[in-house]
Amino acid sequence: MLDLKALRSDPDGARAALARRGGGASQALDQVLELDARRRALLPELEERRAAKNAASKRIGELQREGGDTSAAIAEVKEASGREKELDAELSGVQGALDAALLAIPNPPDESAAGEDTVLREVGEPGASGRDHLELLEGLIDLEAGARVAGSRFAYLKGPLVMLELALVRWALETLAEKGFEAVLPPVLVREEALRGTGFLPDTEQQIYRLPEDDLYL
Repeated sequence: MLDLKALRSDPDGARAALARRGGGASQALDQVLELDARRRALLPELEERRAAKNAASKRIGELQREGGDTSAAIAEVKEASGREKELDAELSGVQGALDAALLAIPNPPDESAAGEDTVLREVGEPGASGRDHLELLEGLIDLEAGARVAGSRFAYLKGPLVMLELALVRWALETLAEKGFEAVLPPVLVREEALRGTGFLPDTEQQIYRLPEDDLYL
């Protein structure tokens, strides 16, 4: 989730950065800023109603001790309480919408990132040469066995292909480690807030397995 204070302090800069990202991200920012403005307007109004209710409640006690008429103060408490409930409900809805809108905004691209991809070279003609992936992986992948144990979307990798994948992972980790990256094996199961904080939720919620009894995600 992006820092709301940063978005608020430089909306034009954030909007320009998100426009480079595309996908309607800059429009999502406008919604966030609108909801944030409404939330900030509701907060002092809600506090004002609470203060008025507390002051009227205090006057009721004073009037009761003095034997005075409390009807006006009681009416004021009822009015302030009713408005407080309305404002509190609206604030809750606005806060929920704001949190959801913030989660929908992607990270802006780095300033050094190019606006468009650069094609370095093209080899061959698409669809006119070469073999498809199943031909290339003959003897190295078993789709039928994968389908038997997990369904049609899964497969077994075999032999040299397994070693190649592990070698690529190791090469990538070693390359990153030279640049200061520290490898970490996280817990297999994590809480919802961990996935929201790392950007996996809510966008990929339908692609993540969840253990509802433990309220954990895989």
